[in-house]
Amino acid sequence: MTNVAAAGIRVATRSRTAPGPRPHPLFGNLPAFRRDPLGFLRDAARDHGDVVRLWVGRRPAHLFRHPEHIQEILQTRQHNYPKRQQALDRMSLVLGQGLVTSSGELWRRQRRTIQPAFHQLRLAALGATMERVIADLVRQWRTPADRGAAIDVHREMMGLAFRVVGEALFGTDLSAVTQAVREALAVIERQTSDRLYRLARWPLWMPTALNREFRGAVAALDRTVSDIVAERRAAARRPPDLLTGLLDARDEAGRPMHDRQLRDEILTLLLAGHENTGNALTWMWYLLAMHPEVERRVHTELRAVLGDRSPTAADLPALPYCGMVVAETLRLYPTSWLLLREAAEDDEIGGFHIRRGSVVLISPFVTHRHPGCWPAPDTFDPDRFAAAPAAERHRCAYLPFGAGARKCIGSTFAVQEAQLVLAAVASRYRLADPPVPPPTPRPVVSLPPDRGLALTIHSR
Repeated sequence: MTNVAAAGIRVATRSRTAPGPRPHPLFGNLPAFRRDPLGFLRDAARDHGDVVRLWVGRRPAHLFRHPEHIQEILQTRQHNYPKRQQALDRMSLVLGQGLVTSSGELWRRQRRTIQPAFHQLRLAALGATMERVIADLVRQWRTPADRGAAIDVHREMMGLAFRVVGEALFGTDLSAVTQAVREALAVIERQTSDRLYRLARWPLWMPTALNREFRGAVAALDRTVSDIVAERRAAARRPPDLLTGLLDARDEAGRPMHDRQLRDEILTLLLAGHENTGNALTWMWYLLAMHPEVERRVHTELRAVLGDRSPTAADLPALPYCGMVVAETLRLYPTSWLLLREAAEDDEIGGFHIRRGSVVLISPFVTHRHPGCWPAPDTFDPDRFAAAPAAERHRCAYLPFGAGARKCIGSTFAVQEAQLVLAAVASRYRLADPPVPPPTPRPVVSLPPDRGLALTIHSR
């Protein structure tokens, strides 16, 4: 009990049981959740409030929507709410013990090793690589723009993000393996999502068709990482990028990172760095195509600041509205749509009893639509992120990359990339004619559109 008190955990004695939707007697709320994860979580919060009691089979769970409760879980009392191990086990099938899946001292050591590569002062150097890769895309789009052709924006943005993360972080052009990686990711994403939603799962060692497909996809990613590392180790000179930093890193005993850990960190950054950003960029172009008045303000700002030249990372502070567009896109379509934790000890949050072992769910997708924090929450309105309204909001009302100590290490990198893509592309082209019916987000590891996104491109 002393340790619990020292951790700031409030043991509930007379606290209430949170309300929630009626569960299935055997499967809990999982059937309804699987049918429509985003809709189920949003409806549960709308109908039952900021703390919702759910059931994962026969195991209790709680959904938290209010920023103050989220701050308690992710920051104030984070030691009582570690990442849920069962969910980590599923992700570890692919990512091993990288930053996303590791915990404890291993996570702290790896975070200290990788953090300097994302320091603000290094982003200027990484920005130069972003500028070059984005400029290549702008040139490639001239021909379809002259014809007013339709392009698969989702495919283009995923390919762009993959090349950016490959060249900026690992110093190599990955365009030759983009298709193979995309196919492997489609398998992994689908099966990982399915395994997270199931109570009973076939173990991966069983020789089923799905397991063979999954292992083949992981092997394809492993080959990509192995080639990246081998090429760097054979190089006569090593550039001062993240990969070199990982190869040169030493622990307190002076030992280098072993090959398996190196693989896990590279794969974690490679996948997170392109999957999340590519999807966010896709939604950004969709929202601009749906809101021409916002697009006109973007064009006005770009003309005033850039004239006819291409943007650089140094221009971004002078393009505040572009930054607001990116921020509002991430509000509506956050890169992390669901965060899973587990209560290590009994606790009380918002006056409700949280039992030890309870699954804890935080959905940025739901919190970003909290009507008490976001007026007209379904409306795309970049002005929410002007200085005055942004300063008045709770810091945990907006968490597209998570919050607390485990906030995504590459969040600043991703935002800078998105702002540069917006400025470079919008200064030359318009993307129009959004599809009807509109695409819907598909909640897997991140939030891709359910059927891609085709838009018509026009020169400006």
